[in-house]
This record gives sequence, structure tokens and C-alpha cells, in this order.
Amino acid sequence: MIMAFRKFSLLCLVVFLSLVVSVIQCNAIRHDRSYSEEGEEGENQFIFKRENWKIIDAEAGHIRVAPSFRENARSAPQLHSFEVNSFEMDPNSLMLPRYITASWYMYAYEGKGRIGWVHNQKSIEQDIEAGQVYYVPKGAPFYVINTDKNQSLHLINLMHNENPGSPDRHHESYYVGGGQDPPTVFSGFRRETLAAGFGIGIREVEKVLSKQVRGSIVSLNKEQTNYQFLPWPWSSKKHEGSEEEEKPFNLQKKKLVFSNDHGDYIKADGESFRPLERLDMAMGLTTIKEESMLALHWSSRTTAVSMILKGRGRVEIVTPGRSESKREVESYKRVEAELTAGDLWVVPAGLPNAEINPYSDQPLVILTFHINNEDNEFYYLTGQHSVASLIKDEVMAISMNEKQQALEKVIDAQKDEMFLRGPKEDEGWSIV
Repeated sequence: MIMAFRKFSLLCLVVFLSLVVSVIQCNAIRHDRSYSEEGEEGENQFIFKRENWKIIDAEAGHIRVAPSFRENARSAPQLHSFEVNSFEMDPNSLMLPRYITASWYMYAYEGKGRIGWVHNQKSIEQDIEAGQVYYVPKGAPFYVINTDKNQSLHLINLMHNENPGSPDRHHESYYVGGGQDPPTVFSGFRRETLAAGFGIGIREVEKVLSKQVRGSIVSLNKEQTNYQFLPWPWSSKKHEGSEEEEKPFNLQKKKLVFSNDHGDYIKADGESFRPLERLDMAMGLTTIKEESMLALHWSSRTTAVSMILKGRGRVEIVTPGRSESKREVESYKRVEAELTAGDLWVVPAGLPNAEINPYSDQPLVILTFHINNEDNEFYYLTGQHSVASLIKDEVMAISMNEKQQALEKVIDAQKDEMFLRGPKEDEGWSIV
């Protein structure tokens, strides 16, 4: 009888332990799955990797279009009227004339060429060189020429349309030059209407408007390059614009706002380029040197749209966790990603973030469009002049429930500001 009771007790213990292990395993799996899903959802709102951009191919290049901010960056409604894309043109090529239903800012990342557009009943043509920033008004027809025989031309564009026609795209393109591919706006009219408009016969219209089949970016042959584009003679109908806002500026040649052993920062606003003032914008060029980082920080008003131009690095963005408890803040979540050249990310105003270059082989270069620039302030969580060092020591000590002297050793340890020595590649990533 006693033996049977012992066996029964042992059996109950085994069953109980098995149930405990099963519950622990189920909870662990549920936790891991929940973390993974939240991480992917959070990353999709802020991180837009180059591999996920839409590609529109042509004979001599392609256009890359970033995913829609309206559809993906739900936590940044101030970006919903903006779109980012890039033009990548082969040597000796032409982007056919067209106009778009958006105003746009163009940054010349690499290469050289020419851009032409029509504004105020005149033709404006300007040279393109790396580092230059241009502005093209909404609805102004334009074209781009890569005049170099060997190097590709790479342009990065921020487009703005306050009244987009559809939720998944912010502008429409209307080609003035083209044929079958791309079709031109002329193809939407009756042939009789076109013939009357041009003052020619219908057959002539049909012949001219059906030849082009090579896409929106076409190669230039040797004759076209030598005699039509290099050099460009200014005629009575084509002249350089005299308005101040038509003159581009070179962001790379601007004076450094801040520099130390770990990085450099250049910024330009409406004082440097009047069209930036129209949308309360600024542009920045950040270089984070090897094994360095941009200090943990947030901005009071600015939403940042950033793209890596050169190098690779890590981005960390902190967002508030959602909870149904009575606590004001239940937790904070970290969205992080390792990014490389061509990848894009956005940081809404108020979200703490850090950009890190843990690698020793090359600097990390970042182009940033700052939306809502006026009266913006950057606040730093670490480094000299951090918010923790500026708040009274007694207040911080009580807030952290730590002795004042011990806390001062932590807060005052960092002697650099803005750009700091960062974690190294071989130190790995923590999962905290």
C-alpha cells in the first residue's frame, strides 16, 4: 500500500513538473513571437532599405522609388505629403523631358551633367556637380543629361505634393518627350486636335509621336554628345536664370557647423537656399568616422529623413511601448537596423535615436532632409552639454535614486560632444 502511494506521488510529481516545463516553453515561444512581430512592425515604420524600393528600368538607367511614407510611416504624419526617389543614369544619357505634380529638391550625389527646366516662360539650364542642391517648382517641365563619358550620374530627390492624387503615390509624371515608351501627354488627345494645335497634317503627327520605344532614360550616340550637348551654346531662347532661387548651392562646400576627431556636420537652411524656406526645411551632411557614433539625441520639432551615401552603420530609434495599465509609460521599445549605402530611415520629432559606425574600414556619410526646421533644438542624452549634465545634480540624483557623487562620475565621464567614440564591430550587439 505504501509502495503504491509512493509510486502515485512520484507520478504526480513528474506530471506536475512536465506541465510546468510546458507552460514555461509556451510562454517563452509566445514572448519571442510577440517581440518579433512588434520589431518588424516598428522597423517598417522607420526603416526603408534599398532592396525594398520600387525600380523603374529604362535603356540607360533606372529610377528607384522609396516605399510610401503615407502607407508605412504612420507615426510620422508630417511626412505623408513627401516622397523620396533617386535617378541613376548611365554615362552619355538623357532623361526625357517631363513634368511632375510635385515640387522637388534634388541632391547630386555623384557624377556630373546638366539639368534644364522651364520656369516663368523661359528655359533654365545649369551644370550638375556632386554636392549641388537644386529646386524645381511643381509642374515645371525638366530634363537631365549625363554629359560624362565614363561616370554614372546619381541624383537623390525629395518630392513634396500637398494634394496627392492617390494614397500610394504622391505625384504623377507627364512626359512631354517620348513616343510609345514612355507615352507622351500628346497621346491622350485626338489626332485631329493635335494636328490643328501644331498646324500640320495628321500623318506627320502620327509619325513624330510613335518613334520613341527606349524608356524614360535613353543613351546618346557620339554625334549627339559631341555636337548637341558639349559645349552648350546659349541661344536667345535658352539662357541661365537670373532669379536667386534658381541658383543651386553646394552642400559639400558649406562651412562645417561642428567637427571633432569622431565626425563632421554640415547644415544648410533657407538662408543658404531660399527654396528650403518655403517648406521650413534644412539639409544636413553628417560624417561619422570609423568606430565612432553620433551621440544619443532627439529633436524638438524636426522630423528627419536620412539616407546613407557611403559606408555602413547601425541606427537605433527608441519609441514608447503601448500598455493598458495605469502607468504613464509602461516601457520603451528599440527599433534598430544595420544599414548600408542607399538605405533610408525616418525619425519623427521627439524620438531618441543614435547613429553608429562600429567599423574600422571607412567613414559613414549620411544625407538628411530636416522637415520643420524653424525653432528646432537638438537635445543630447550623452556627451558634454547633455541634458543630464545641465539639469541640477541634486534633481538627477533623486530622479535616478542614486548618490549624487556616483551619478556625477557617470554623467561627467564623457568629454566629447555630439560625435563620440562608439562601440566597435567586434564588441557585438547586445539584446538588452
